[in-house]
Amino acid sequence: MDHDIFIKKLARGLEDIILAFDYTDDQRGCLVYLNSPRCKLLVPTELIDYRLEDAVQALRERIKRGVFSSPCEELTDIDGELVLRASDNCD
Repeated sequence: MDHDIFIKKLARGLEDIILAFDYTDDQRGCLVYLNSPRCKLLVPTELIDYRLEDAVQALRERIKRGVFSSPCEELTDIDGELVLRASDNCD
């Protein structure tokens, strides 16, 4: 899946909250930098590839609420449910 499609879908209407995106072949996924609150979200490539719409929906809902427990959170599939969890993988 093209990361550009993911980025466009996620950013629509959230341009004032999402500061930047970063992805390279070396990364495990796409980093989403938020302006407020200041934090980074890691979205693994496999979720972008196979659960794009679910990933976008889960992230948009959480970003709109603006509640994050850590400066770095990773979107994770736990028993079919996508959740954000504190992570050390955002560097």
